[in-house]
This record gives sequence, structure tokens and C-alpha cells, in this order.
Amino acid sequence: MRVVWLIALISLVSGKDTCDICTCVFFLESKVSCDQKDLARIPDAPKEDFYHLDIAYADFRHSPITRQNFTGYNHLKTLTLVFSKIRSIKVKAFSKMRHLKALTLSGNKLRRIHDYTFEGLHLNILNLADNKGLSFSSFAFSGMTVKTLLLSDCKITTLNPNVFRPISNSLTTLNLENNKIKQLEPTFLDLFRQIKHIELRKNPFKCDCQARWLKDVYNVKKELPAPTCDYPPNLQNKTFRDLSTDDFNCILPTFTDIDASFSENSAKLKCSATGSPVPRLYWIKPSTRDPPFVVPPTNPEDHYNEAIFHATRPHSTTKWTLYKCVASNKVGNTTLTLNITWPNLRTKIVSILPSDFPHRRKKEHRHDFGDDDDDDDDDIIDDDHASLEGQYTKHRNKFEGQEKPERVFNITELVGAVVGTHICTVLLCIVIFPLFFKRRLLCSRSRPKHPGTSLSASAANVKVNKPSTADCYLHDRQFEYYPPAYMDNPPSLPRLPHR
Repeated sequence: MRVVWLIALISLVSGKDTCDICTCVFFLESKVSCDQKDLARIPDAPKEDFYHLDIAYADFRHSPITRQNFTGYNHLKTLTLVFSKIRSIKVKAFSKMRHLKALTLSGNKLRRIHDYTFEGLHLNILNLADNKGLSFSSFAFSGMTVKTLLLSDCKITTLNPNVFRPISNSLTTLNLENNKIKQLEPTFLDLFRQIKHIELRKNPFKCDCQARWLKDVYNVKKELPAPTCDYPPNLQNKTFRDLSTDDFNCILPTFTDIDASFSENSAKLKCSATGSPVPRLYWIKPSTRDPPFVVPPTNPEDHYNEAIFHATRPHSTTKWTLYKCVASNKVGNTTLTLNITWPNLRTKIVSILPSDFPHRRKKEHRHDFGDDDDDDDDDIIDDDHASLEGQYTKHRNKFEGQEKPERVFNITELVGAVVGTHICTVLLCIVIFPLFFKRRLLCSRSRPKHPGTSLSASAANVKVNKPSTADCYLHDRQFEYYPPAYMDNPPSLPRLPHR
């Protein structure tokens, strides 16, 4: 009995400093609990082996977590550091804790998990929840194993599937609830097939063609709670269970705006496009070997992208330059070609001539009280000249000396031209040609019936329709014909011999 009390007394004395600050429990598996103590660092470990260390609401903002902080805690099974303003964890900070099974770091200020941070650990649970804006290096989980990984409420926007590759064989539960994930790469498919439980609810997913693979996962694992769609609008607030695979479609890029503004030696070109997924934009100058000017998606939340390209005026005498804006996404490419004609900028100086203001006269009356004679008032005139001179420059953009662009006809104009030509031809055949042949027919009826004979219509008592013109005159090698007006005095014309 005395031996037991002696051992307990030695334990209390050895852990006096730590247990004065924190609560130490020696029954069963010993535990150190430091809640709401505003600690600035992790307390030193007691000489006795402790298996559980709980610290909450400490202030470690200026004390990064290092390997030296856990000297003497080699036998810990659970480590809890929550709401303690931890900002960074050094590499291999927990490498000596070979018996650690549960590590909780939720509610801190962690922004980045660096490579090999948890190397040497074999955990049942790793809780990194509620670290706002958390991101991961490519090998953040290398050198460790974990069964349950909690990453909820971290405002995660993107995830690299390679981050989870080192723990893919051991991971069984992944919680990504209540983040800002809109899209997951299809390379997550192999990982999600192995995981038994996946939690993706409360994320603003885009339900387009890139999410079809995820829909297929939930079609197979029907016991999992399905996430909801946030885009497109017609699928908003609908769960993956409510939709079919055909509902997950993509949209080809479409240009929404194109603009060009010029200065003396440069131009600012802007093109905007929308689509689903958000298109990537390229500015290309085909006449040179310059690499394309690439603009990744800048407004993924609004599902459109905008690219601004600053072009330099060419030194050659070429008056126009060709540029192309290409919008590309998973569905395909859309190209917009711009033929830029450089303007001639002229500067005109307009002067504002000085304007004279009226002179202001200031009269001063001086009186001499010592003399009887009043002196005439001496007028002192001060001429104040006021003038204003200035210049301003007015820039005029004149597109002079440029080649007019070729007229481009649309399909409506081409069809109208063909139809109009056809109608004019038909009218010519129906109206003009009959009139011409009718006139010729009238003239031919007035010809003599026998060659070489001049015949008057009145003399022959033959009823003949007169031509419309009085000077209808036909002359060929077989006969001669003279109108009735010339019968009395026919003109002397050489006659041709009869055949």
C-alpha cells in the first residue's frame, strides 16, 4: 500500500508544471486536457506516459507546430488541437508518434498542407474540418495511411486527384461536405469506386457533361446521399438522383462581345465568350509565328470568359492585319476572325486668340486746400489689359487613304439578283420582241407583190395597214419600196438587176 502511494506522489511531483496548467487524469489511460487556457505553446509532457492530449482554444498563431513540441508524447493515441489558431505545421511534425490513431486539427487557421506533413502516421481518422481556404500540396498525404479523412467546411474550390493517390489503398471514408466544389475531374473515378462512403452534399456542382461520370458513380452506389446541382439554372436544386444521364450536357462556346479601340501605335482588342464548361480564349496572329495569347477562364462563376489583347501597329506599309479569337471548351472550338484596318491619326491645333477686355479707368481726385485756386482735377488713368491665350489639341480619327473593303453579298441578295434577271428576260421576250416584230410585219405588208415594181396603196385599191411611222423604208436586192408620200416624186435610186 505504501508503494502505491509513493508512486502516485512521484507522478504528481513530476507532472506538477503541466498539471497545474491543465487537467491531468491518471485513471485507466491517462489524459491531459487543456481547455480554454489561452496557451501560447504546447506544454511539456509529464514524465508519466499519457495516451490522450486535448488542447482547445489556445493561441498558437505565433508558434508553428514542430516535432520538438511533442517530445515526451511518443505514446499518444489521440491528439486533439482544435480552435487554437494554428497557422502552419512543419514537415514531419508527428513522425515520432508511431502509436497515434486519431489526429484532430479542426477549427484552426491552416491554409496549406505541405508535402510529407503527416509522414510516418497510420491513422484511423484525420480531421481537418473547418479550416477555411485549405489547400494541399501534391504530396501532402505521402508517407502515411488513413481510413477516414474529414475535410468539411473548408471552403475548398478545387481538388487535385493526385493528392489522394498515396492514401487511395487505405481510405474508406471521404467527407467533403459544405465546400465550394463545382467540378471534380474524371480521374477521381478510380478512387470513388474504392471508397465506401463519400459525402459531397452542400457543394454548388455544375451538372454538365463533365459530371456524367459522377452521376454514374451514384447510379451504382445508391446508398450514398446524392449532392444537388447549382448549374445550369434548369437543373438547380435537383439532386443527382432526380436526373438522368442525358440531363448532363455541355454547351458549345458562343461569342457575346467583340470590341476594338485604337491609339496612335497600338490597338486594344477584346473578345468575350460564354459556354459550358467555361471556354478558354486564344488570341492568334496568323501572319506571324508569335505564340498564341492564352487566357484561362477568368469568370467561372458567371460561365463566361473575356480576353484583352494589346496589338502593336506594324512597321510595314500594310494597312490591315488579321487576328483571330478562338474560344475552346470540351465540346469544341469557335473562331472569330478580325481584319483590323489601322486608321490614320491626325492632330489639328486650334488656337484661341487673345481677347481684349475693355480698359478699366480709375479716376483719382486730388484737392489742394492751401490754395485759393482750385486745381483742375488730375485724372490718373490706369489701363489694365486683360487677355487670355490658350491652345487645345483636338484629335480626329480619319480613315483616309484606305482601300474600301470588298462588297460581300448575302444569300438573299444573290437570289434576288438571279430572280430579277430572269423576270426582266421574260418581260423582254413577252413585250419588247412582239412590238418589234409587229412593226416589221406592218412594214412588210406594204411591200410590192412583184419585184421591181413601185406600188401605191391607193392606186392598187388594195387595203393595206399603214406602218406606224411615215418613213418606213425597205430596200433589198429583190425590190424597192417607197411610201405613198414619195410616189409622185420618187427618189432616184440605182436599181438592181432582176434575178
